[in-house]
Amino acid sequence: MKLGKHSSALAVVLVLMLASASLVAAQVTPNVYVEPPSQIVYPGDQGTVSIMVSDVSDLYGAQFSLTFGDIGVAAPVSVEAGSAFTQFPDEYEVAQADVVSDTVTFAATLLRVPKAGPISGTLELAVVTFDAIAEGTTAVSIGEVKLSDSSGAPIAFTTTDGSIEVTAVPTTLEGFAYMEARTDHSGILVELSTSPVMTATTDASGAYAFSGMAAGSYTLTMSSGLYLSAMATDVEVIDNQANYACDVTLLGGDLNDDEVIDILDLSLCASHFETTDPAADVNADGTVDVYDLVLLGKNFKLEGPTVVSCAP
Repeated sequence: MKLGKHSSALAVVLVLMLASASLVAAQVTPNVYVEPPSQIVYPGDQGTVSIMVSDVSDLYGAQFSLTFGDIGVAAPVSVEAGSAFTQFPDEYEVAQADVVSDTVTFAATLLRVPKAGPISGTLELAVVTFDAIAEGTTAVSIGEVKLSDSSGAPIAFTTTDGSIEVTAVPTTLEGFAYMEARTDHSGILVELSTSPVMTATTDASGAYAFSGMAAGSYTLTMSSGLYLSAMATDVEVIDNQANYACDVTLLGGDLNDDEVIDILDLSLCASHFETTDPAADVNADGTVDVYDLVLLGKNFKLEGPTVVSCAP
């Protein structure tokens, strides 16, 4: 069907109207917000919150106030310019960066000479450092805000507040367990003598960790194939802090997993000599050879579990 001149013109107008409506719908009002919106810290810690603005265009300057609801829980210490400004060294000016009791005030602008900005996108306006004082939760509320474009005109925005929770330090126990002659120490089973027993597995570095146990004195048991098991005794755990066990190294050569390195293990090693059988490759280098044989020889007649005291 052929459209007349008037119909064609009407179609063009409709297309333009729809395009204009889509453009308006796509525009998003900038939001000034606290990042992270919420966080958990421990008494005595020092933390930070960033004051951000999202979806802003043609920003040249910003001013805001920020209030901590309960400075008995967390109290502001200082405020500094964020990356929105510091990405232009010597091309911005901070007019105000004050902390008075529970309130932070900040104002900064970019500078024309040398030329910087304007800037757009999601930007960090400032970073506020605070001290965590005591257990509890405090609101972090954005007060008066002014955003300016490069012509000195205001930019419309919304705001979103944040919060900080100060909670007791968790009780944790961390340590390292190693397999003799290996560089990858992953897969060691570590058991903590709680009731019921808690278990963990080492990563490649040999690290393991437990959390949530009660204060007390514990024993750790470590085991892995081809190695004698080991025990770490006198492991002291104190509430509400990070605790550390002494390092333990498992001795290699227990090929038949009977907790003694003897002629049976040597025979197994010999029967698999110069093969790639992992059942006899103690150091896990891909070949059963003299290196594995030496490990069995130096640990000959040793029995597990080997015991290490972590007493100070």
